[in-house]
Amino acid sequence: MYLKRFAVSVISFLLLLALVSGYTYGEVSVEGELYRERSLEPGQTYEGTITVSNTGDTKRTIRVYQTDYRTHSSGKVVYGDPGTQPRSNASWIEFDQDKLQIAAGSKSSFRYEITVPDKDLLGSYWSTIMVEPVPRDSEKNQQGGTTLTQTIRYCVKIVTNIEDTGKRSVEITEVDLSRSDGELFLLVGVKNSGERVLFPEAWAEIYGLKSGEKVGRFEGGRKHIFPESSISYNIKLSGISKGNYQTQLVLDNGDENVWGAQFKINL
Repeated sequence: MYLKRFAVSVISFLLLLALVSGYTYGEVSVEGELYRERSLEPGQTYEGTITVSNTGDTKRTIRVYQTDYRTHSSGKVVYGDPGTQPRSNASWIEFDQDKLQIAAGSKSSFRYEITVPDKDLLGSYWSTIMVEPVPRDSEKNQQGGTTLTQTIRYCVKIVTNIEDTGKRSVEITEVDLSRSDGELFLLVGVKNSGERVLFPEAWAEIYGLKSGEKVGRFEGGRKHIFPESSISYNIKLSGISKGNYQTQLVLDNGDENVWGAQFKINL
């Protein structure tokens, strides 16, 4: 028996998922929002444009393709084959080109069109359009027979809501305490058990268990949760001393939908 050495190509992806305008990493960037949401009726069509800029000094080739998208409160993100998730809208989307050539210091755009099927639908449907620069030979690093290729790809989430339809509901799947770098965190796992994408802001109001006195309100931020997906809120509990407390967790979707839970914590 002997070992035969193979050169293995390892692709290391840095996923840029920030929901900010014009997020930039490296020479190539996607302009505009990376989260695009529209409400339509069945049978309607709309178009959008994605613009990619190249601030480098050489021409870049950009690959455009689709995936499905799902998150888990553990931090795992699943980019499945397009159309495999029950609420995928990948098959509704067409774009006019799947490869761009962008000259140095230039921009290029491609258009996409979404046609909602004319049938009974409700709630939210989504998928992603991935924008990925093709690596240049100079970006490949040889390490002991292994080729390491650093690739940055941009994930543009395309969300289609069927008017105002779809049940809005959540489940709290996990509540735990943890410490990191000397800071105490309340970890809350939340699952979207409904049919509509949600964007709840989370916070915890903490009271002394015996005194009933309010200790403070601690913010967890606002996050998107897709149906049948889950996410985790990490709420920093700064300045709380040891003791027993009553905690009220609030998830506010910014509309008439607000959810809450009460529980005790012992520090």
